[in-house]
Amino acid sequence: MSESSNLGDDGVVSSKPRSTPMDVEKAQRRAGEFAARYRTTLLNRARKWGQNEQDAQDLVQETLKRFIDTFGSVDSLPSERSCEAWLSNTFTHLFTTQYRKQKTQRKAVPELLHARAIEESSVETLPPVYDSITDEQIQQAFDELTPDALATLKLDVEGKTGREIAGLLRIREGAVRKRLHDARKKLRKVLQRFLPPGDN
Repeated sequence: MSESSNLGDDGVVSSKPRSTPMDVEKAQRRAGEFAARYRTTLLNRARKWGQNEQDAQDLVQETLKRFIDTFGSVDSLPSERSCEAWLSNTFTHLFTTQYRKQKTQRKAVPELLHARAIEESSVETLPPVYDSITDEQIQQAFDELTPDALATLKLDVEGKTGREIAGLLRIREGAVRKRLHDARKKLRKVLQRFLPPGDN
């Protein structure tokens, strides 16, 4: 193992071990083995919380990856209880972030598919044909938007006014209206492909 010299407060040169590629590989393997022990537990939790199989797998994979990235370069892992708490907290944070994103997107669907009906009645009275559209299909539609269009639409769904959106994004109100028009048109075109025959 290579060493690097360090000058202490008393002026004495001391030698401090420096990690080698082999040390890092060993630490990553140790972190990976620990994380793998909790894969099934986290998967069961994701499924219990209503995640479909693919989302559950992705959520757990990201949690374990972050654990390995965080603890894969330390000399030794924290206590087992601390590691369990870290995995649980990270998993919950990722789930909450994903849920909020999906909730925001799904909230936009009735407006996108029934724009004319919304002008005449409340969202609650709209026929729920959009319920047949899956979260994966919604995500596919939103993925086709540009970052600017997505940011504008998200603020609109959150209830921001055109003036507020313009101020937050530092663009003109006319640009806000155009972005929203283009985004809704794009999303309607994609989402209507997923509706049952006769509903689009």
